[in-house]
Formats: sequence, structure tokens, C-alpha cells
Amino acid sequence: MPANGKKRGAAYSRLLERISRADPRLIETALQLLLSQKQLLEVIFENLQEGLVVTDPNLRVMACNPRACRWLGIPPRRRLTGESLLPLITIPEIFKFVTQTDFAKGGRVEQDFHLARFGGICLQLTSYPVIEDGAISSVVFVLRDVTDDRRAETQQHQAERIASLATLTAGVAHELKNPLNSLQIHAQLTNRMIDLVRESAATVDLDSLEASLHAILEETSRMSRIVDDFLCAVRPTNPEKSEVRLHELLTEVAGLFGRECEEKQIKLDVSCDTDIPPVLLDQHQIANALVNIIRNAVEAIETQRERLKAEGKRLKGESAQGGEDSIVITCRIEGDDALIQLADTGCGIEPEHLSKVFEPYFTTKFSGTGLGLMNVYRIVREHGGSVEIQSAPGGERRGTRVRLRLPLSQRPVRLLAEETEDSPSTPTPDVADGETESPDR
Repeated sequence: MPANGKKRGAAYSRLLERISRADPRLIETALQLLLSQKQLLEVIFENLQEGLVVTDPNLRVMACNPRACRWLGIPPRRRLTGESLLPLITIPEIFKFVTQTDFAKGGRVEQDFHLARFGGICLQLTSYPVIEDGAISSVVFVLRDVTDDRRAETQQHQAERIASLATLTAGVAHELKNPLNSLQIHAQLTNRMIDLVRESAATVDLDSLEASLHAILEETSRMSRIVDDFLCAVRPTNPEKSEVRLHELLTEVAGLFGRECEEKQIKLDVSCDTDIPPVLLDQHQIANALVNIIRNAVEAIETQRERLKAEGKRLKGESAQGGEDSIVITCRIEGDDALIQLADTGCGIEPEHLSKVFEPYFTTKFSGTGLGLMNVYRIVREHGGSVEIQSAPGGERRGTRVRLRLPLSQRPVRLLAEETEDSPSTPTPDVADGETESPDR
């Protein structure tokens, strides 16, 4: 006999011994009270809005209320005590749930079932074992109609999506309004110059005309970036992955900024370990993410220059650390990931802003959309990776590091004669330890 059975038997023996010595009138009163409580519990059990089934460890029915019988398809008024539960279940999905649940592991197990036979209700089934003296004494199944709850959740999610879309649309409309106004002004100026030429054959001020046309092109390009960010945010696509060599990708992306950085006297350097195998990724999406980060770095350096120039502290091209303004891109293997780091000597990110940089529409730039870093985060996450930002605000010692981790599709093979240490790479700009924001950690 199990230990709990022996203990229960001993308790019954002691109870019977005490009853035999008790006053019969007290026994009768106690029995009437017990009978009254039993009847009350039976009424409650029979009228529960939830279905309730209790079985022994072998899934033989100990109790089953009418609501549970109805939902499980068991004929009403059938005496079920002692019968196996499994043959009574007529719903295949619930049968599968019960047979595949390991009750010995303990704990609650829940699952929703959509039942067409009852008008498409959503039924939640919860099961858990009852443990006594370290062993399962019974198993409890609770069935609950959660149709209204799930419908309310769906409506709430729909309302949130609509509100999010409204916010997104309002933000894009606001961002497009400024360049549209600028386009209108410069187009009117250009048109006025043409009218003057037609009316009086006056000489055209080519410098003014060129400036207006340049402004139109700049604002058109800005609007294009806004629309691209918006489309990337609201219409994400699954990555179309292929094997890509990161050194080639990083060199190609950095090349897009080569002329601009040269004109602005910003040193742009790429250093990538040679033993990194091809990585499975969507080259176009990751390139877009890198372009976004480098663009932010260039703008951060320009912002820092403007601040220090206003204070008369340094000349163009000189970094806040006293050296050369730079953006350094490195790539190496770290664990099972390829780690891409982009470090700049720009203005850095204030601590109160660092935790918000991945939120939609959060930006500290006058012409920013607030969607760029959100799209970077989404793209990297869709590749199974993570994004981490470190920044060092305060005084002149500033700078930001953005670290992208992308899972390797294969591990590099190294010969025994090779050094186990990572290959030396170009030192990154001196960025003081600062706050770190990593949504994946």
C-alpha cells in the first residue's frame, strides 16, 4: 500500500475510535452538518459555469459536473465514476491535449480550443495534478468559455494597431510637410525668375537659380528617405537570405560615404577579421541598416563640431578627443556571432534619450523621422541578431558605439598552428564607458 494510503487508513482508524466513544447526539448533529455541507458543495459543483473534471492518477473519473459533460460531448445523467476519461472525450483536439500532457512534471498546462459544434466558442482547458505526500493523488481539469475574453483581446489589438497606424501616418504627414513647403517656396522662386526673363529678357541670376534647384533636389531626396523609412516600418518583409561575406558588404556600404566623408574631413575606416565565414543574411536589408547607422554617425560628428565651434574649442576635422574625427567599422567573431561595431567621435546620446532610441518617432534631430533606428532594430532582430548601443555623453569626451550581432551560419575552421587570439584590428575611437541600451538583454 502506498505511504499516503497507510497514513489515511491510520487516520480513519483513530477517527472511528473517537466516534465510538462520543455522545450519539453529538454524532448525529455532526453528521447532519456534514450532510448539509455535502449537499451545498454538490449544488455548487453541479451549477458551476466552468466545466470541472477530477480523475485519479490513471485518468479514471472521480467527479464530473454537467457543464464539463456538455463541452466534452458526454451524454447527460450518465454515471461516470470509475470510468476512464479518454474514451469519453469526443473532441479530437482535447483528446490529443490530454494524452500528450505529462502530469508527472507538475504545474498548470493551458490551451485554447475553438469548437465549431458550440457555435464557434473558444474553450480554455486547464489541467494540473494534485500532489499529496510527493505523489499524484488526482488530476483536475477545468474548462472555461473564454470567447468574450478573446474577442475583447482581439478588438483591443485591432484598436492598438489602428492607433499605431494613425500615429505613424500623422508623423509621416508632419515630416513631409516641411520639405513640401520648402519645395513650394523654391519652385515659386524659380518660376518667378523664368517669368522675369520672359517679360524683360533680363539676365538670369544663375547662382540663385542653381541654389533653388539644389534646394529642390535636397528636399526631394529628404522626402524619399522619409517615405522609405515609413514603408520599411509599416511593410516589413521576410529577409531573402543568401551567403554574404561581411568584409565585402562593409566595404561596399562604406564606399557610399567615401566622398562625403572626405569632403567633411571625417576619417572612415573598415577593418574586418579574415577568418569570418560567409553569413546567411539579406544583403539589401543589412546594407540599409548599416547606411542608417553611418548616416547617424556623420550627422553626430557634424553636430559635435557645431557645438564646439560655437564655443571656439576646435577646428573642422579635429575630434572631441583632440585627434581626427572618425567613423571606425570593425567586424570579428564573438562566440557564435559575427560582431559588427560602428564607432564614431560624434556628440553622443544623452542618458535620458538612450532608452528611447528604438521607439518609433523618437528623434532629437530637426529633420529626423524617428523611424531609422527602429527599422535597424527590426531588421537585425528578423535575422536572429541583436542591437546594442553604447554612448558617452558629457563634456568633450563623447562618442557612440553601435554593435550588431548576427548569428554565424557556420563556424570558422582554424588550424592548430594558427593563433587562437582574434586578429588585431584598427583601434576604435576612444569612447568612454557610458550607458548601454540593448533591447535583447
